[in-house]
Amino acid sequence: DTPMSILALPDDVACLFLAMVAHMEPPCGVYGPFRLGKLSQRDGTLGFLRLMEVCKRWRDLILSMPSLWSAVVFHVPAEQCKLALARSKSSPLHAFTPSITRPIMRPRRSTGPWGPKYLTSLAIRHIARLGSLMAHDLEPGHYKAMFQDQLPLLERLNFLYEDSAPRTVGNICIDTPNLRLLRIQSFVEEDNIGLPFMAYEGKPGLTFRAPALRFLDVSLWDMPLTERNLCWIATLLRNTPLVE
Repeated sequence: DTPMSILALPDDVACLFLAMVAHMEPPCGVYGPFRLGKLSQRDGTLGFLRLMEVCKRWRDLILSMPSLWSAVVFHVPAEQCKLALARSKSSPLHAFTPSITRPIMRPRRSTGPWGPKYLTSLAIRHIARLGSLMAHDLEPGHYKAMFQDQLPLLERLNFLYEDSAPRTVGNICIDTPNLRLLRIQSFVEEDNIGLPFMAYEGKPGLTFRAPALRFLDVSLWDMPLTERNLCWIATLLRNTPLVE
């Protein structure tokens, strides 16, 4: 049998292939993550988007897949973000907000808003559409802006504290009926502080309403594992009966 050309794949199979490449090679216009092989600087920045140049059919297929564009929004400069948002239609967005203390290089020829503050404000503006959120070193005001309403689309939530963790955020409940994965990681080197903004034993603070939660990952580096630092986990587990 004569081998089939990859360009002759049926549309449904070609879409699966394009989705796989999109996952493996995302654009890196914002924070320059993963690259496969020895790609040119331009190809490495474009990621899977360079496949739009292969042929008109692949371009049309990529343009017709909102889930690919929803993963691009937080990876491209502001000038291209509006286009990615339009192409993502109503597909849940995958948001990333880097640490505000770690500068991100501005791409050449980019003149629009840029950096951690821009990405955080972008996440806040589209919070109701987020399917996943990876947030570094959020400030107290960000919690109220992001989590004042229920977030039915959010399935993955990752809080990382690399440079600082807030002392208090007020009384805030993160209401995510379809959250499947919650990851909390702290690298903050402060003795006997733990995560003081978490609510426990009647103390005001951050709480979670996540009845569908299945996976909980809590990693605390350079932090004493005292009852004071861990008691908020028991409160969370009592309200998440599906956690494995």
